[in-house]
Amino acid sequence: MQLACVSGDNMFNKYILPTCPITTSATAVTGLYVSGGELFCHKEKVQTVDIESCLNDFILWLKSFEKPVLVCHNGKVFVAVILMRTFLNHPACGKLPIEGFVDTLHVFRKVLPNRQSYKLESLVSDTLSLSYNPHSAAEDVKALQALVKHHSVSPDTLLKHSLSVDFVLFKINQKSKTDECLCSLQPLVTCLSNYMIKK
Repeated sequence: MQLACVSGDNMFNKYILPTCPITTSATAVTGLYVSGGELFCHKEKVQTVDIESCLNDFILWLKSFEKPVLVCHNGKVFVAVILMRTFLNHPACGKLPIEGFVDTLHVFRKVLPNRQSYKLESLVSDTLSLSYNPHSAAEDVKALQALVKHHSVSPDTLLKHSLSVDFVLFKINQKSKTDECLCSLQPLVTCLSNYMIKK
């Protein structure tokens, strides 16, 4: 429903009108809901675009940078996978023009060892003494940029925790094949743990 990215003061931020209903629990967390065919955030109407327009605009925005890399928190499991899967589901938009991703969850496990929590909100609160709305993609990316700058994370450290586009595509394909295989193993749930079935 929201795609945001920032580089310095240059911000990309667009809302997409969802095609599926928003649950009441999701609205309680994010403040987003649809009424009369329009999207609202905490009772304020927000400007929306369709998914294809958003992806095309994002491609154009990324092309204004030389060899862009997307830095995201929990990218390996969540952000990179969702973004790549969205582009795969809309092939007419073309490919995501990036060199790869960096997962700052793993970066900060290295930079700030022995913490109990590596949630972005917790990292920002504890090390920057700031609070922000963690359910806004725009606020998330600004907070992450401030956090990386504050801790002077070196390019070498970022590189060590980078993911290629091909790796993310491989993980998506692997997950799809795993899901197919899991269906055939459902008769074994009474005698094997979920962990063993997944293995």
